[in-house]
Amino acid sequence: MMNDQLLTKLNNITKQYYNTDLKKFKEEFIKIWECELDYVYDPNNINTFNAYLVDMFLNFDQSILLDYVDKVSFKDFLASLNLNKYIIKTYAIVDSLDQWNKELLIQIPKPCIIKLTNGTENENIIVLNDNDIQKIDQTIDLFKPYLIPKSTNQITNFFDSWCYALIKPRIIIEQKLGDHDQLVDDYKVFLFDSAAYCMIMNKSKLLNIDINSYNWDWDQLSSNIYDMNTNQSIFDQSLIDFDFSEMLVLSKQIKAYFDQKYPNLFKHLRVDFYYVNNQLYIGEITFNTANGFFTFWDHSDWRMHDLKWGSLIKTK
Repeated sequence: MMNDQLLTKLNNITKQYYNTDLKKFKEEFIKIWECELDYVYDPNNINTFNAYLVDMFLNFDQSILLDYVDKVSFKDFLASLNLNKYIIKTYAIVDSLDQWNKELLIQIPKPCIIKLTNGTENENIIVLNDNDIQKIDQTIDLFKPYLIPKSTNQITNFFDSWCYALIKPRIIIEQKLGDHDQLVDDYKVFLFDSAAYCMIMNKSKLLNIDINSYNWDWDQLSSNIYDMNTNQSIFDQSLIDFDFSEMLVLSKQIKAYFDQKYPNLFKHLRVDFYYVNNQLYIGEITFNTANGFFTFWDHSDWRMHDLKWGSLIKTK
């Protein structure tokens, strides 16, 4: 799985090669991937889920994804599918320094979550539960550099080597779902043509770290993955008492859009949900989970699952 040690390696090769020698960057990336997963990358034999994700990362025109990855235009996309009731409320969008100030943050309803419109779920996320002035000042300072226009778009962060660097950074302030002192669970739906799985990420352990920290330790999350047709865990065969039907219908509706607009291009889609007070919310979609380092939370049988999910994707 993606962790701090792996991310440091990936950030290092990004800083060294991405802007000056893209071919070298890809070569170094493949070396790291092969070492971490003990695989050999063969573009002519894509037989695992992670190999598919890596092949997509290395060879896909990411500009196609911009409207679906940007956190503002993604909400417009959901609205275009008449999915307004599943959109998390937006309190403010900030795209310039003159808009980013203490007065704005004080007047925003609390609790709220602040993040970048081109960021990932792993970085620069702030929860404001009240109008603590020290915390507000820290928040202002944290996000201010992202609103300063850059003369060149130098990529030094590995996450930006996916499509995020192509999106203009803005700040989005949203309603925080759930209780003040709790992060709601994630329901991540992995949708294939003939199967669907839901990874439920329990975030309760994050409370033992600090809900207000800038970068949460995602290694502290507990997780399980369920077959959405049987409600059975793929790891231990345990059953979960949960109705996945609405998530499944919504995920298929979103995938149908991409199947029609981009025939045969996307073999897999992940849709992230939150479930709060009997209401579903759609958080985001992604096509490249963990950039090919998805080892099923390092479960002892992760390679078996990697092969099975790979068999669900029609590749070259």
